[in-house]
Amino acid sequence: LRMWILKSQSEENATGDCYYLLPKRKYVVGRKDCDIVITGDASISRKHCIIEVTELDGPNCTCVIFTDTSKTGTKINDVKLKSKEETEAHDNSTIAFGKMKFQLRHQKYLVVPSSIKKSEQKQLLEPVSKLGGRLVKEWNAETTHLVMTKIIFTIKVVYALACGKHIVTPKFFEDILDCCDKKLGKKLPDEKNYLPVIQEQSMINMNALFYPNQERSQLFVGKIFVTLSATQHSRLKHAIQYSGGSMILQESREQKILKSISTSQTMVMALEGHEERSLSKDQSKWMKELQNMLSTHGLRGIGESEIGLALINNSLEKYCNPASKNVNVFCTTTDTQALSQQQSQLSEMSQVMLLPISHNK
Repeated sequence: LRMWILKSQSEENATGDCYYLLPKRKYVVGRKDCDIVITGDASISRKHCIIEVTELDGPNCTCVIFTDTSKTGTKINDVKLKSKEETEAHDNSTIAFGKMKFQLRHQKYLVVPSSIKKSEQKQLLEPVSKLGGRLVKEWNAETTHLVMTKIIFTIKVVYALACGKHIVTPKFFEDILDCCDKKLGKKLPDEKNYLPVIQEQSMINMNALFYPNQERSQLFVGKIFVTLSATQHSRLKHAIQYSGGSMILQESREQKILKSISTSQTMVMALEGHEERSLSKDQSKWMKELQNMLSTHGLRGIGESEIGLALINNSLEKYCNPASKNVNVFCTTTDTQALSQQQSQLSEMSQVMLLPISHNK
């Protein structure tokens, strides 16, 4: 099911009133004592039109039915409706009640929660469902919002950044539902005002970094990320794809990969310690050959956390840049002196994000 929005397009209505139409509801349009009251137009009847949001072709979509009950008529896309006859309208239709024109748009909410308690998810389900939205566990290309009570750098945050989607608190949907219950529509709440508290103290006042930026969807265009780990491939492939790139699982030696390393288009992913230790003898040999080839060209491997860092900064100047010397991702944690030197070179925010991305729900 989906919520629909009826937004005024008439010059006579300078405020551009919006009316939010919820699934499985009927609304009466008229000049007095109606759900949607239109004033300033003498051609509007006391009860001018009935609007019904109903299911269409199954439980996951809706249509909007208009029934004209006026003396002067109702139009959909400049076609006058027959009196008292139900007529279906579609997304982006123009609706005219007398002289007043409105645009009809559907609003989809496909919501993914992350790092919130089950009790909070249950509370979130109520307003989302009433708005005709759905709560789903896994992120996909159709997701509209990520809901968190505080921002922790999970893989779903990376997805939201890559897809240019808002990260909001549960209260956002409660306030939308409150708006929908008003007879005269108000402007929908602004998602930017519902950004969850950023957990890391060093990132306070950096809210703008977590706002949607559609340019991020093109950040990795033309880039190929190569990994020897099937689990790493599974973890990161969607984030890279959402940002326009591609990821290859190459567990055995491939000459064309070696040849492409010298270009700026191919990046070799570093493996976390336990993943590197789980490689077979042949895979370890292949990994060593890749490392040597990178070293020959003055390049380095890419750490997992760099995917998120590049996205949050919307830049490849420092992160996901094999030529950048700011961090040696092949360094082991036992080399404490080298690791300390690397961290001292990073900005305060980078130190926060240096740890691998959390894959918690």
